[in-house]
Amino acid sequence: MAASSGRAPKQWSLTRSETVTSFEAWKNNLTYTLSLDPSFSPFIEATWEKKAKSNPYRGFKDDSADADKKHAVLPYKKITLWN
Repeated sequence: MAASSGRAPKQWSLTRSETVTSFEAWKNNLTYTLSLDPSFSPFIEATWEKKAKSNPYRGFKDDSADADKKHAVLPYKKITLWN
């Protein structure tokens, strides 16, 4: 058995002829595989807000106050990764 790299496996591509059932299976598989990668964990259950001058980080909060500051990510870095 190969050693785990900590990265999610590659997701299959959608085709032009997807059904609702096959799309739901694809979406659920993507959510599951991304949850295996620790770098995606803050985004799995996140609720993205509309970008505005008063809300430039779309609702993402600063997690540097968490106990594990070694892995803390500032909100501007989170949103930069996903814009």
